[in-house]
Amino acid sequence: MTFSRSVVAVSLAGMLAAGVGGLALAGPASAAGLASAAGPASAAGRAGVQATAKAAKPVKTAKPVKKVKPAPKPKKTTAPFSLTGTLAGTDVAGSTVTVLVKGGKTSRGTTVTVTVAPTAKINLNDARAALAALPVGAHVAVGGTVTGTVRIATRVNAEAPEAPETPEVPSGTE
Repeated sequence: MTFSRSVVAVSLAGMLAAGVGGLALAGPASAAGLASAAGPASAAGRAGVQATAKAAKPVKTAKPVKKVKPAPKPKKTTAPFSLTGTLAGTDVAGSTVTVLVKGGKTSRGTTVTVTVAPTAKINLNDARAALAALPVGAHVAVGGTVTGTVRIATRVNAEAPEAPETPEVPSGTE
């Protein structure tokens, strides 16, 4: 099938005059001027208009946004602890003992308050005792578990300080 150049030029001129493809010609380069074009290059070629329309490229869709996972909570690890020192105080209602630490790995030279577990084994002079029976100033060894910064005692061993000897006053001297 062959078309003459004038038919193609008229068809193109009609399309351009109608504004197909967003182009419209006005003035000297009108549809009539395109229809009368002759020669090996058509009027559409001189105007820079192609006779075939390009297919539109498909639009890429955006990738879905990944949800940001919250940072994992730090796991609470339980580790054993052991302290030795002098008993500075007890709180029976709060189930705590306060120890002036003289031995231990990390708390040496500090005062540490430790919560005493309800099931803790408490000994005073190698005999079972209650928390209230522990005297201030006793030498203590406390052991248990630490979770984060919270220490829970599972055993408390105390040795009561020896009472200072009082000098005897000789009788009969006044």
